[in-house]
Amino acid sequence: MFDHISFGVSDFDQSLAFYDAALKPLGISRMFAMAAQGIAGVRGEGGHQFLALRQRHRAKAP
Repeated sequence: MFDHISFGVSDFDQSLAFYDAALKPLGISRMFAMAAQGIAGVRGEGGHQFLALRQRHRAKAP
């Protein structure tokens, strides 16, 4: 059984907009978003966090 799942995303703002729109019809909402830290949480039924989005940092080319 999973407590929650994290997704690494390349475009944090675009991902927030997508998940907000996709999950709203299901009654699922964003719990928090900290853009400076590149992390957001989504809560489901009962207010429990089940999804986290994290900004992926690309490695610099040599």
